[in-house]
Amino acid sequence: MAVLNSIPGNEQLLELMKIVKEDPSYAQREVYLTALKKARFLAPIEWITTKDSRRRTLATIYKASGEKYLLAFTSWEELLKWRENKDDRVVVLSHEELRQQVLDKSTTYDGFVIDPYGVNLITPRQVIISSLPLVAPKTTRSAGREAIISIPRVYPQRMLNAIIAQLKDFYTVRCAYFLLMATEDGEKNYLAVIDFIGDNRRLFYRVMSAAQPFLKKNEHLTIVSTDSALGRMAIRGQKPFYTRSRLADIRAWLAHHYHRFESWYQSRQTKSDRPDQDR
Repeated sequence: MAVLNSIPGNEQLLELMKIVKEDPSYAQREVYLTALKKARFLAPIEWITTKDSRRRTLATIYKASGEKYLLAFTSWEELLKWRENKDDRVVVLSHEELRQQVLDKSTTYDGFVIDPYGVNLITPRQVIISSLPLVAPKTTRSAGREAIISIPRVYPQRMLNAIIAQLKDFYTVRCAYFLLMATEDGEKNYLAVIDFIGDNRRLFYRVMSAAQPFLKKNEHLTIVSTDSALGRMAIRGQKPFYTRSRLADIRAWLAHHYHRFESWYQSRQTKSDRPDQDR
């Protein structure tokens, strides 16, 4: 952990963060994760003075809900959006060092946020624990190695049962596939491909958390959607291990149209509450 006044060269990461936020497909995300691991972040230092002592600590920001996040900035320009004080002392931390700060049992951080007044990319503590952000998917060719996607010879049934229990809570999940990716050098990686509607963050986190206790050392689980390039390629000719029931389909359809009606009704109410400009 070095105290520096130089600016890390994070131009590529900034562009990738924008791409991932707009399109969280794993095709771009693999490149993004690689850049994220190599990046360095400016973490401002604050001093805490008590009656008996004075110590320095990393600066934090609070959400309205009370959650406390470590601040991390990709450039001085982004840091000055937080506080216009060029004399601020900072330390330069790697992505892994930020993770370790949050995981340290002596701290009470709920995660860290990168460029809160810019791209505002939040990594909660639960996601760090599940290691989801660092599980980069394998494509059919990764670092010059061919990856073969196949059906596992022996299904980890206890893991699948735990995953199914989570999938049932999401009415927007249509079906899910469970496969195995093996590279030429013997590395194996489980692959879950999920067909769903909506945001993937909560769904993927729940699935990863359910699977984590059943993963052996050096085993990994990658989760992608059927809309991703890897997902489309992987499920070709495969059968899902989980398919939502017809009743769940009806529930999802009702929920979808209810939310559409609710949004329409609220917009009508907002318009009716506006004062008439011609009066």
